[in-house]
Amino acid sequence: MIKNIASILGLNHNGRYNDRAQAAANQVQLQQEQLVTSLRLEVARIDASLQKVTDVGPDTTDSLRPVNHNFDAHSFVRNVQELSVAKRNAKIELDIAIANYREMFDTDVPSGIDVAPAACVSAE
Repeated sequence: MIKNIASILGLNHNGRYNDRAQAAANQVQLQQEQLVTSLRLEVARIDASLQKVTDVGPDTTDSLRPVNHNFDAHSFVRNVQELSVAKRNAKIELDIAIANYREMFDTDVPSGIDVAPAACVSAE
């Protein structure tokens, strides 16, 4: 932020170079944090879709049908498989994004961007 025009005009070549480098680093950090957040949201979205697909119970509590009357086993298996693969891929991408953040900034992702441990890929 501009604090004093005299200090800006008094910057030498190295000072300007450092300011530009810091501004670029800040932009990269914000973009990496945004990537981590968007991948976390993607994993959560896939989880919600997977829960919705696997909810094949009766429509009402007094129904005697064990599953919804429109149940199609082939579609069920295909959807669960596709969502499970998408979830695993999103978790792998999230792990890579977190590892990149740690490598670039030599620190963990800020607590405001709470993430699961780096080993969040499991054999689910």
